Amino acid sequence: MQDWTIGIGHNNPPGPAGAPWLAGRRARIRRRGRSVDTAGRARAGTWDLTFERETPPEIEPLMGWTGGTDTLAAEVALTFPTRAQAVAYAERQGRPREGAREGG
Repeated sequence: MQDWTIGIGHNNPPGPAGAPWLAGRRARIRRRGRSVDTAGRARAGTWDLTFERETPPEIEPLMGWTGGTDTLAAEVALTFPTRAQAVAYAERQGRPREGAREGG
């Protein structure tokens, strides 16, 4: 039996950082505010990274619900304990960021 050593770049050299489905997407980083309908403070100081919409929302004709084809903007929200970690993630993924804002 032959021994194989597999390391970084063995068959595929390391490519540029970032996922192909994120190409051209802008990230928005903002601080999560305290919810107005609860007295709890859980996750009140965390930072959220969301993506801007590329397509406008659509109204579904049968039920009247708002939907669309931009799943990344509607469903994906990453949470970080600090602003620096959120910015570092966005830069590591090669995403331009709109800016960090206080409040939500």
